[in-house]
Amino acid sequence: MSDYGIIISKELYRVQDASLENLSFTSETNSFKIKLEGNYSITIPAGQLSASITIYHNLGYEPAVLVFGDAFPNDASKRNRLPLTDFSRNRRHYCEIYTDRIVISAYHSEGPYQPFPNYDRIFTGHYYIFTDPLFT
Repeated sequence: MSDYGIIISKELYRVQDASLENLSFTSETNSFKIKLEGNYSITIPAGQLSASITIYHNLGYEPAVLVFGDAFPNDASKRNRLPLTDFSRNRRHYCEIYTDRIVISAYHSEGPYQPFPNYDRIFTGHYYIFTDPLFT
């Protein structure tokens, strides 16, 4: 270990002699650095199946991202890490990553008998765009 930095050990371990796996955090290892973060809201209008929102980062490479979004439309009581797809394929919430932007999309239908719901569906969430590249 170096002579400076931040080190936090797990409970019951002394920071002075804890091995790397017994640390909760150390500034000696790479940690994701946040470039942008924020909340988002996507409204799928009645009679449509999907909608999306674009967030520009202009990094010039595909960054690592972390996105959490609603599991169900019009219900912010449960969020999942994206991408989210249910088994029936009636509901999808996902993120596409580009060199200058991310695109967060939501797809929702009521199934094969009512594919185009007659009400607005709102998906909300939170995103993190890191300065770290997705691929090195």
